[in-house]
Amino acid sequence: NDEKEEDYQKKKKKSRMLLRPEDSIHHQNNIGSDIIMALDDVISSVEVNTERFEIATYRTLRWYDRCIAAHQNPTTQNLFPIVQGGLDVSSS
Repeated sequence: NDEKEEDYQKKKKKSRMLLRPEDSIHHQNNIGSDIIMALDDVISSVEVNTERFEIATYRTLRWYDRCIAAHQNPTTQNLFPIVQGGLDVSSS
């Protein structure tokens, strides 16, 4: 097999990859990123389910704490949280 066939087969299988906050920070530390972004729970910007929005918000905060704990180079690589927006349908 050449590289193109292998890549195609991987895409065709549509395999999933588990990425933990610690993994994300580890990879960003390893490549020497100047700016490191914390892993966040992304939902659609037009999501109207308030409960799902709250779950994502608090999960992102917990993940940010895990990212801080996993960060190996805080004096040379800046870690930033990500803040996602959402629709507030309660005032409509």
